[in-house]
Parts: sequence; C-alpha cells; structure tokens
Amino acid sequence: MLHRIAVPDVGITLVGGGGKRRAYFEAACRDLGGPFDSIGYKELAENHVRIQGRAVKLDTPEYRETDVGKALGMIGGYIGILKKLESVDAFYLNPPQAILTALNKKECKALLTSAGVPVTDAVETGASGFDALRDSMKQAGIKRIFIKPVNGSGAAGVCALGFGGKNTDAVCYIPALCKDGALYNLKKIKRYEGGACRAVIDALLKFDCVVERWHKKPVYNGFYYDVRAVWQFGKIDSVAVRGSKGFITNLHLNDCLLPTAEVLNKRDMDAIEDILERVHRAMPRLNSFGADIITGETPRVVEINGQGDHLYGDIFNDNLIYKNQVKYLALTKKENSHDGYRKKRKSRDGSNKRDS
Repeated sequence: MLHRIAVPDVGITLVGGGGKRRAYFEAACRDLGGPFDSIGYKELAENHVRIQGRAVKLDTPEYRETDVGKALGMIGGYIGILKKLESVDAFYLNPPQAILTALNKKECKALLTSAGVPVTDAVETGASGFDALRDSMKQAGIKRIFIKPVNGSGAAGVCALGFGGKNTDAVCYIPALCKDGALYNLKKIKRYEGGACRAVIDALLKFDCVVERWHKKPVYNGFYYDVRAVWQFGKIDSVAVRGSKGFITNLHLNDCLLPTAEVLNKRDMDAIEDILERVHRAMPRLNSFGADIITGETPRVVEINGQGDHLYGDIFNDNLIYKNQVKYLALTKKENSHDGYRKKRKSRDGSNKRDS
C-alpha cells in the first residue's frame, strides 16, 4: 500500500493528457498529498519555461481529428515539440527522446531486435501502392500482413491484409472509412475486399508505414487476444488481456477485457516478465512503458508505448499505476537537488543520444 508522501514544493506537472487520463493522474497526486498542475502541448510549445525545474509527466496529446492523414500531421507537430523539450531542464518520468524512440515503430523494433528481444517480424517491401505490395508479398511467399503508420497511435491506420482468398484477390480489415482516397478513423473495424481493398491500401501507403507478418493470436472463448502489460520502475505494475472477435485488438476500439487469471498461466506470465525485463535493458530511459505482447509458443512484442499506462482495470480500482508514477517523481525529485539532477542528467544523456 502506498502511503501519503510530501511532494516537493516544485510540484508535478502533467503535459498533455485529458479526460480520464488527467482526472486520475490528478487524483493520484491529491491522494498522495502533493500539488499538481497541467499544461497542453500547444501552450507548452510557446512557453517551455513552464516546466523548468519541475517533475514532469509527458502524456499523450488529445486528438479529435478523424482524418488519418491530418491526425498523422498533428503527431508530426507533437514530435517536433518533444524534440525541443529534450533540452529543457526538467525531471521527466520518461524523457522526450525515450518517448520518441518508442513512438517510431521502425526505430523501436530495430532497437529491440538488435538487443535480442523477440518481436513481430518486419517485412521490407518499399511498396507505395497496392500492386507493388501484392507483387512483393507474392515473391516473398507471404499471404497475410499487418500495415501500420510508423508514428501512428490509438489504432489509427492499423490494417490487417490477406492475399489470395477464395473469392477475391485481397481482403483487409481496418478501423477506418475509405472515401475519395482518404481514410477516416472509426471505432469499429470494417472489411474491404477487391477494388475497395485496393483503395484502402493505396490510401494507407501514402504515409510512411511499417509492414509486419500477421502472427496468429491465441483464442479464448472465441476471442482473439493479446496482452497490454505496464512495466514501471523494475517490475510489472499491471497486465490486461485484450479480447476481440476480429483480428485487430486495441482498447481504443472498445475491445473487451478478458479475465487475466483465467487466460494467462504461469508460463505466460513468466515469459511476459522476461520480455519486459529485456525491453527495459534495451530501453533503460523508459521508466514506465506499456508493451503489447502476443503470447503462445513464441511470445513476441508487437509494440512498445512510452505512454501506454492508461488501463481502466487499474484506474477504476486502486489507481496504482498513476500513484506509483507520482511517488517515483516526488521522491526522486526530493532526493535530488535541481543542480544535482542537471549534472546527473548531463552525464547520463551525453549529447542527447537515443536509447541504445
């Protein structure tokens, strides 16, 4: 059980976030007896000094844009702000560059692969449209793949694609409406085949995307599932099993939560813990992260999310994920004077090197 602690006078600042993210992080600060404030990324971009010397959590920005292309453009602006924040002398839960490394799916997977962490297999195609992609997959003997925007989040643009069906040359599943060559996010998955599928893939490949093998997910009571595990400060804080009747599992799509104790056995949990420890060694500057993992005979990391800590099963109960973050920020900041932290950060970070 976490006890009330005295948060330093500099307090804790939440950047971004909104809705339940902000409400429950603020509740964690309040429960632990410390001051709290928040600021949006747009305001922070105009006034970096707002977080100077403060304990800071960089949360996800809020997007209400449904056009996938425009949303990815907004993420590009957010990336630019994070790059500028790397030079701001604040005490971060996760430093900007570590978040950026996790956000870039190509860079993150390459880093994990080089560290020997099992991940979903990347497929190099260089394709910029449906025809080239189909030809590349045929030559490689691959019939089923996933396509994702490199810096996408919240299931935006995530597409499951299969070639060579009985009645059509291709079929895809994506939580988006395809209209006039553009994609618009939906909260449900749509199926496209034939010419409609071609239009979806052509629209999606306008963006910088990663292509990966379609690894089979295990099934529980008719639900495909994978795991979102939150790792913080050297241990697992929470595990959620995400179930879906479709091929894409994501809590942004209102997927259901399956009973963890019934679905995952000790072997699964041991494998998850081992993978998370290896991810942390490969990305040591991420003090807190969410990992999407496919369990089974060969457990694999699907994605790492440097801000993937928002689990309803936790916040609606003891809210321990956020309380542990607040406790870490408060106690560590209290133990380090600002000058001491600046020297420590300069020594640790060198010339803003990426996780390696």
